[in-house]
Amino acid sequence: MTLALNARFATPAADAFVFDPDRAVEGRRGFVPRYGDDGWSLLALTQNPSQTDDIIRWRWFPEVFREPFRYASWTLINYPLPDRDVALRGAAMRSKLSVGRITRTVSDWSMFAQWLDERGIKQLSLVTAEDLSDYSRHLDKARGLARNTATSHLIALSRLHYYGRLYLPDTDRLVAPPWVADGMDDYLPAASPLGENVTEPIAPATMGPLLVWALRFVEEYADDILAAFEEHRRLVEIAEGLKGPFKKGSGRRLVTYLEQLEAEDKPVPALIRDTKISTPGVFLAGLTGTPIAKVHQVMNYPRWKAYKVQNPGRCLLDTPITAKLGGEPWHGPFDFHDVPGVLKHLVTACFIVLGYLTGMRTGENGAELHLMQHSAGFK
Repeated sequence: MTLALNARFATPAADAFVFDPDRAVEGRRGFVPRYGDDGWSLLALTQNPSQTDDIIRWRWFPEVFREPFRYASWTLINYPLPDRDVALRGAAMRSKLSVGRITRTVSDWSMFAQWLDERGIKQLSLVTAEDLSDYSRHLDKARGLARNTATSHLIALSRLHYYGRLYLPDTDRLVAPPWVADGMDDYLPAASPLGENVTEPIAPATMGPLLVWALRFVEEYADDILAAFEEHRRLVEIAEGLKGPFKKGSGRRLVTYLEQLEAEDKPVPALIRDTKISTPGVFLAGLTGTPIAKVHQVMNYPRWKAYKVQNPGRCLLDTPITAKLGGEPWHGPFDFHDVPGVLKHLVTACFIVLGYLTGMRTGENGAELHLMQHSAGFK
């Protein structure tokens, strides 16, 4: 059963979709909830890769308010507010909310519903303007909310009033909050002595050198790091492509490689962690074209097992180091196992530069970082 929008206060059937599956992002249609579900995920409505799947849980609401707020939330998801409402003094709202803000608004409504239930008010239409004034004081004195957080709660109730007037039945309509006409200042906690932002900005003495080195890291060292990562990826792809049953002589190239190292008295590539020395299966597989399982089998032969313990070395890539630091190469040959970590440093430097120079908000930065990581091939 698909969603059928109806603004005449008709509650959708329990098995109706909360929103039209055609609105869902491709690949996320399976997340579209049904109206009667105990929880609603809105993840299908966003393409933001950093958006968490914060599910609206109806157990948040006292039983007497559960269905009225379920329907109010349904209208919130499916209908925008007219421009005349969002432009009114004290509203400070948008006509349509993001997925994260919808979830936050419903959460704010649940706190209000719990407060009403504790006061013995069992119907939204019975709430008075004086009750709403009391609730604003409750947010400040009892809950101790910060000014910005309290503002979010009051805006959520303004939105509930406007949605009630347009879409909700008479019993579920909230009276106009007093701050709609009077403005919010008198209904909010005192402003922080530091101004709007409670968190202090990063000091210029810290941010300046950080930004300079992030820019330098990106501009001067990115080519070396990306070349190393391409080689790392090439070896991994070779190793992945060799999975399957062994072919006759599949270990011959590895043995030839080891015999050459032994003849030249060179160390054998190993994975060294503290005092533990183990076989770098993927690296040797990609380097010699030997299946990983066969690599471990050969390296467990007594001859090569002993040689590995006696002459362990790093898994160095042969990509060139071209950038300089103080006239010297800025980095030695990259170790195969260190490359993903070095690439993360590069992504972090890009993140710092983009975030600082564009002024992106936290959620946007998180999305950008996720996309950079995804394009680089790691999580």
